[in-house]
Amino acid sequence: MKKKIDEHGGIEKVVEFLNSFRLTVNEDDKIYFNNMIDYFSLLFQQTVPVEQHAVEYREASLKTIEVINEYNKENTCETLSFLSELITFKLQSVVNLKEN
Repeated sequence: MKKKIDEHGGIEKVVEFLNSFRLTVNEDDKIYFNNMIDYFSLLFQQTVPVEQHAVEYREASLKTIEVINEYNKENTCETLSFLSELITFKLQSVVNLKEN
């Protein structure tokens, strides 16, 4: 996940985008953007059990993808698409691990 974030411009760019974008979302949805800021930042600060989190927080991840996609419907945004794909990648990686 860190590699994908780096390839997208780095954690600073992602966090800056999320901080700006969350100011435009409904109050109830801000938690999803706050959680993404916290989680993605944490990836670069310490070792995070990504696979374990993908299993434990699967429903929250699916809801986050749903919220991102809802905001991305009207005007497709490259960074929102990237974030949706990144979380999907995390979830799919765990499925692939379980199948092997």
